[in-house]
Amino acid sequence: MSKLGHHPIQVGVNMAWQESEGRTGVPQEDKLLYCPHCSYTTLFPSHLKNHAAIHTGEKPFSCPICPYRAKLKHHLKKHIRIHTGEKPYACSFCSYRAKQTAHLASHVNVWHRNIVEAASNEAKKY
Repeated sequence: MSKLGHHPIQVGVNMAWQESEGRTGVPQEDKLLYCPHCSYTTLFPSHLKNHAAIHTGEKPFSCPICPYRAKLKHHLKKHIRIHTGEKPYACSFCSYRAKQTAHLASHVNVWHRNIVEAASNEAKKY
């Protein structure tokens, strides 16, 4: 049994994570890590560490502009777009740009559904 902070990681009988020759973050197919607090399992130690924040409430990623804190680095990255106004996702059919892929998908579904459906129907013919 190894430790993740102060939370032990439970390892199955034939499913121990092994670091080989200094390599970390590379799963072995038959190795599985278990959360000691719920039914979550993963092959990646980094995923288990990120998952542990759900149980600990830890928010290690801080916004440099406001008091916002995040459990995951990519959540902070999305948040920072509020301050910067960055909209990295562009619509293929018009000039609309979005901060998140979900916003772009919603836009395409509302405003360009007919184009997407027509292309899908055309592809089905072949």
